[in-house]
Amino acid sequence: MKDAIKNILTEHEENFADDNEARDIAIEDLLSLGKPSPAKPLAMHVAYSMDGHHDNRSKYRRNYDHQLTDKDKHEISEEVMGLSEIASMLSDPRIILDQSDEDNITENRKLARDVIDHLKGKHKGKDFEKAVEKELLTPLLNMFLEHNNRKGTIVEELLSPAVVKNTPHTPKNYHQAFKSTMMIPVIDGHSTGKYSQLLRKGYEKKK
Repeated sequence: MKDAIKNILTEHEENFADDNEARDIAIEDLLSLGKPSPAKPLAMHVAYSMDGHHDNRSKYRRNYDHQLTDKDKHEISEEVMGLSEIASMLSDPRIILDQSDEDNITENRKLARDVIDHLKGKHKGKDFEKAVEKELLTPLLNMFLEHNNRKGTIVEELLSPAVVKNTPHTPKNYHQAFKSTMMIPVIDGHSTGKYSQLLRKGYEKKK
């Protein structure tokens, strides 16, 4: 998956040059604890978005660092990264198809790739895309929505109250913003037909 992520980030930088500052801040957030903290960049991005700027990032970083235990941070990362992976698979098929990091492939991503390979052997053209929509993307989307809207998650119970402590925002508002942020790439990936285009291109490369 390393190559897919690199390509996606490169495309984003080419298309949205003004986002360079946000990218640099996300890298700072990732490494600000002295070691990679997988969930922190997304958690901070949601908080910054609620303010409309990055000016209060030191406050949010302190909240994340000191209001949460190491165990909390680990559990949050597990939940956030699992949900992020599903969102990524729903927003860009390159995340499923890329084989550059096979030693770290998750069961969900392997299963999704197996489904696509199986359908490609049975269907062609638009029939293939419709089959992927029915057999993979719809069940995956239902799983994502069920998880994203579940009550009492770690994000709701642990992350949200910690991040907004001593700020004008409520845990409920942060949690709603977090769920919306997770939905944006999923919607963007399908609203313009980009997903189908990338899926076709991915299989043309494999031939």
